[in-house]
Amino acid sequence: MRAAAAHLSQRAFASGPPLKPQTRSRHSNAARAVKVVAQQAATQDPLMVRAARKEPIERPPCWMMRQAGRYQKAYRDLAAKHPSFRQRSEVTDLIVQISLQPWESFRPDGVIIFSDILTPLTAFGIQFEIDDNKGPILDHPLRSREQLKELHAIELDKLHFVGESLRLLKAEVGGQAAVLGFVGCPWTLATYIVEGASSSLYKTIKSMMFTDPQFLDALLTHVADQIAEYVKYQIDSGADCIMMFDSWGGQLPPKDWDRWSRPYIEQIIRKVKATHPHTPLTLYANGSGGLLERMGQTGADVIGLDWTVDMADARARLGQHVAVQGNVDPVVLFGSQEAVKAAVDDCISKAGHSGHILNLGHGVLVGTPEENVKYMFDLSAIYSVHAQPKGLRFATGGIDQKVKIWNLPAALDANVEVQPSTNKLLAMLVEHTGAVNVVRFSYDGKLLASGSDDFSVIIYHQLAGAGGTTLGSTTSSVENWRPKLMLRGHASNISDLAWSHDNSKLATASTDCSVIVWDMAAGGGRLATLTAQRSFVKGVQWDPVGSYLAAQSDDHTVVVYSTADWAPLATIDKPYKRSITDTFATRLSFSPEGQWLLTGNAFQQGNHCAVIIKREQWQEASEYNFLSGHTGAVVSTAFNPKLFHLPVAKEGPSNGKPAAFQEHVTPILATAGNDRRVVVWSAAGGAPLFAGKALFKQGVADVSWTSDGYTLLACSTDGTVGVFQFSQSELGRAASEAEMEEALRDLYGGRQRGEGGALLFAESVEQLEADGDQLAAAPQGQPDRLAAAAPTVLGAQQLAGDPEGIDLLEAKLAGRMGAGGETQVGFGGAAGSAPLGGAASAAQPAPVRNGQKRRLAPEPVNPKAAPAATITAAAAAGAGPGDPARGGAMPPPPTRQPSVPPASGGAAAPAAKRQRQALASGAAGPSGRATGAGPAAALAARAPNGHLGAAGAAAGLPQPSAGAAGLPPGAAGGAWGPVQVLQAADVRQDWSVQFQGEERRQQQQAGASWEGEGAPPPPRELRIANRDRGLGGRPHVELMCLRGQQAVWADLLAGQAVCACATQHFAAVGLQDGSVVLYSPAGRRLGGCFKLGAGLARLACDGAWLLLAITTTGRVKLLHVGQQRALLNSTLGPLVEDGSQLVDARLSRQGWPMLTMSSHRAYVWHPGMEEWMCVAEEAYSGTPYIPSIALPSQGELAGLQMRTLAGSQAVQPRSLLNSRPTQQQQSRALLESNLAAALCLQSPQEYRRALRSYAQLLSESGDLERLRELCMELLGPPFPPAGHPASSPPELDQQLSDTARVGVPDMAGSGMSAHGSGWQPRLLDLDKREDLLVGEVLPVLGRSRAAGVLAQELRDVLSDLQHMVE
Repeated sequence: MRAAAAHLSQRAFASGPPLKPQTRSRHSNAARAVKVVAQQAATQDPLMVRAARKEPIERPPCWMMRQAGRYQKAYRDLAAKHPSFRQRSEVTDLIVQISLQPWESFRPDGVIIFSDILTPLTAFGIQFEIDDNKGPILDHPLRSREQLKELHAIELDKLHFVGESLRLLKAEVGGQAAVLGFVGCPWTLATYIVEGASSSLYKTIKSMMFTDPQFLDALLTHVADQIAEYVKYQIDSGADCIMMFDSWGGQLPPKDWDRWSRPYIEQIIRKVKATHPHTPLTLYANGSGGLLERMGQTGADVIGLDWTVDMADARARLGQHVAVQGNVDPVVLFGSQEAVKAAVDDCISKAGHSGHILNLGHGVLVGTPEENVKYMFDLSAIYSVHAQPKGLRFATGGIDQKVKIWNLPAALDANVEVQPSTNKLLAMLVEHTGAVNVVRFSYDGKLLASGSDDFSVIIYHQLAGAGGTTLGSTTSSVENWRPKLMLRGHASNISDLAWSHDNSKLATASTDCSVIVWDMAAGGGRLATLTAQRSFVKGVQWDPVGSYLAAQSDDHTVVVYSTADWAPLATIDKPYKRSITDTFATRLSFSPEGQWLLTGNAFQQGNHCAVIIKREQWQEASEYNFLSGHTGAVVSTAFNPKLFHLPVAKEGPSNGKPAAFQEHVTPILATAGNDRRVVVWSAAGGAPLFAGKALFKQGVADVSWTSDGYTLLACSTDGTVGVFQFSQSELGRAASEAEMEEALRDLYGGRQRGEGGALLFAESVEQLEADGDQLAAAPQGQPDRLAAAAPTVLGAQQLAGDPEGIDLLEAKLAGRMGAGGETQVGFGGAAGSAPLGGAASAAQPAPVRNGQKRRLAPEPVNPKAAPAATITAAAAAGAGPGDPARGGAMPPPPTRQPSVPPASGGAAAPAAKRQRQALASGAAGPSGRATGAGPAAALAARAPNGHLGAAGAAAGLPQPSAGAAGLPPGAAGGAWGPVQVLQAADVRQDWSVQFQGEERRQQQQAGASWEGEGAPPPPRELRIANRDRGLGGRPHVELMCLRGQQAVWADLLAGQAVCACATQHFAAVGLQDGSVVLYSPAGRRLGGCFKLGAGLARLACDGAWLLLAITTTGRVKLLHVGQQRALLNSTLGPLVEDGSQLVDARLSRQGWPMLTMSSHRAYVWHPGMEEWMCVAEEAYSGTPYIPSIALPSQGELAGLQMRTLAGSQAVQPRSLLNSRPTQQQQSRALLESNLAAALCLQSPQEYRRALRSYAQLLSESGDLERLRELCMELLGPPFPPAGHPASSPPELDQQLSDTARVGVPDMAGSGMSAHGSGWQPRLLDLDKREDLLVGEVLPVLGRSRAAGVLAQELRDVLSDLQHMVE
């Protein structure tokens, strides 16, 4: 740390004696981090055991088949000394040593004994050898009955080394991981016994299946009996779980596996479970894709999957009654760590939240890089941690897709933690379907926001009562945290998020290169989308005063935005230009008094460091302060929420006198990075207060201070949370709340309480004057605000000069007051932010430069002083008074008003003051419009029914026409125009869309594939650039169609583009005024500018000729561009009556609209009924039939439901929530809806899947009436219509009908009208009898006795039908 301290002293905040950490007990020891493993065991069993039993787990346990083996150097070194495999696998000391090699290197959740599946053969009479090159060799393959008679019962004493090794491993691991034993399954062992060696064709043993089945059955039965005893022996010796390897079971066709492998596996499982019912048994078969359902019915607790099976498909096929293990492709470990992470993320996300053991789909391959094996083991990562402000909780999020809320006192006090009554884990929230990258409590502690790789942000709140069981998990939460809101808007992963200090706004950063600001005070509407950065945005933070928002990106910049107009004020790049790596996150932090911005991932003078930037001196490099002390990139930074009183040297020692100190108030901060270090700094001293090294196995991803300022939490990608506790002797005395408020008041000139009790600060005398004028103009009876005073500085109580002679205090005085007391502004309140600043002024002077400082007109920050007005959500999102496309109502015609006279004294009043006078008097602003009669005033004057009341009429506001009364949402609204029911699409500066179907079009034009012709030309891209000036000073949009870097065509349009889409046949561009312009592939305009009558909310196309347009009034238009005609003209009125907003709109493969709403409902257009059909709603989220991730094999209905219901949690009475009949009813309703939706979408695959699940549900619930009706509909009349392939001569019809009635007497009285002449034998090009009834329904009816009787009756009828036809 000496070198780091010397580097820091060049740019330290201030000089002073470094405070050295002292060694103390846990409660005050900062030099020793306390590891809190993020887990809450429901039992004392290892995590892997609990996962195998489908008990609550915090993360998927991880181990690897062949994790001890030749890929490890330690193993190769040991094998060189002991070349015999039999020796290495049959000598206790060597077994234990080899088995523990991966444990010592990687700490897996399972330690498997190093052995071989053939090891027990010698104990019951079969001798073998193992050649390191050829594998197992049996000199006398067993192929005769005489040899079979020589076999005997297993002699377990000959396998003593196995029992001894398991006992030693159990003691060595000490319960931190599961100890695994393993055996081979009878069929796999028999292949070696009969063939005499490894084989690729298995001709000998497969021939026995037909030539001597009795011999083979006797051999397999004997082997099964001995292996069952061997399994029991391993369990009694200490094995927590048993792996059963049917390595060559996949070589058998499914029907042969049912005959020659499955019965003997079940024989072993029955015998073991009779004596050891609680020990999990895992069954693995290589190449088992065609056997999954059969394997799941053997009685095994866990089914191991190889890498050729899709995890989501396996989960769907196996059901929820068994756990799964696997199944990352082992070859992935030869790739990059990014590829490993992607494969693990995909596997975990598809496996779901419980009953999953992470593993490879096969053993670790020879040559696999050890560092990648280690990396995969370390991917139980925690990505974010946050302490609840003034609360007793902290939250974590990580790769397991869960948000967990923990008991903070239990983490801080070992005595509390070990109490049996202590609940460490308070809640587990499982609504996300991707890794959770960030969690943040609001500043009042009432809300918790989480951002995920599933592109969504979920806002949780705590409800009364216990949490109960959470959807998707068997965990019973102590506290009842439930989703309150889901925010969707980003097109990629959420990397960071931050609450404003008054909790009215939330900013989210994403790898889609944008930051979105959400209005949380107005229900989560989007305020702004910030796109000033060119690469992934990985950090975002609010200034405590609320004037600035800072974001850091992988393009090596930090952009500071003004919250007044969301414009970028400064782009900071100098500290980051030389950054040599990109990081998982770049979490920023502002100091508690708002004077300093702390960022990471800087690189200076060959050192990784953090950089501290002075407020408003964003681009003055001479004022940057660099903090070194890290050997890797700084990923996360955090200022302590408190200021601290620390001693700083007043004068150095002289003449034998000790140095003199005086107390200063200073910030404390923490930095953490990829180097696994956590460093704590003081602004008053050059050396770190604390530097923790090698406390984690992997890098640190996030840090968070507790609200008292004396505890720091740090989380790591190794899956742990570190707790660092400090004392007053280390950090100093924390400033009180009163002292913190005084510091802010001295800096920013005043304070008052805003909405929710949040402290609001003016940042200049002018701003206080603005508030004073507004308060004077406000009605009497409003509470007095604090008297305004000229801002002062904290002086020595805040910052002192640095040793280089740069007097930061003097610079601060000059910066704050300027020459002659000039006030530096630029921290105005957020325009259009009703909770903070009331109504924004109508005419804000343009920003100017004065002494290199950006100046803005001050805004009032006192909500009481603002003019009373109702601000619409659209207006808060930036809609102007005359911009109906953005949600602003059309104002009345402008009225000329006399200009405001100069203020007293003869001098012209400042623009801001003239504006305040205009607001107070209702005078016109600079635009000539009356500022007192804008859309807010008009809306406030409306009567409750939406008509203008007497006040509105008296004000001269236009009244709606008589015909407007009683119209539903989306209908015309009289003179005020259509009523906006949907948010308008945002105006973005530069963006692009791809041409859908381009690859197919290229191949059609070429007439063949591109093989032999070189690389195909790149697909086309339509780039759109909105410009504020040009075209005679008016806004316009520049369009350019590119193929690669080559321009195909270009065009200019007046106005601003808000949405666009393109196909191989056309391109469509939607403008802010509701116009749509269509282009041919060569850039010709296809007709004029089509006016849709309102602003645009969405445009979508299908890759061919169809265009879907949705307006802000809810109008839905489906157009065939090629034929120039409308196919659909409808409205979203019924869908938005509950206040829902449109989240997503797209076209199905059949060309009909599919809509996702914010109410967690999805609709498709039913062309036959000509109505919207609901295919997903929140009540369905409690069913097991909603997919957790969209897959190509699942179809568009599953994808629509996944997108709609991801994160949804149906709110029901507790008595109903845990009611199985209620869940069955909801599941049945969902599946019935899926059947209808699959028909509507013409999706045969999804129809078959829904039909199979529906039949299974009816069978398991004993709902025979519905089941019988379903089967009769598929069976149809005895003979299908003439011409059907299964039709038979008419004279047989009556005979067969009588036969059917005799066989199934109840069926004849079902009353199914579908059995009349209207019955059709095919559905979605599927035969109802063969494909659906026989292929899908009958196979699942045998799971209950009653349904089994029905299944047999149906088989008899079908058999009779077939016999009569033949």
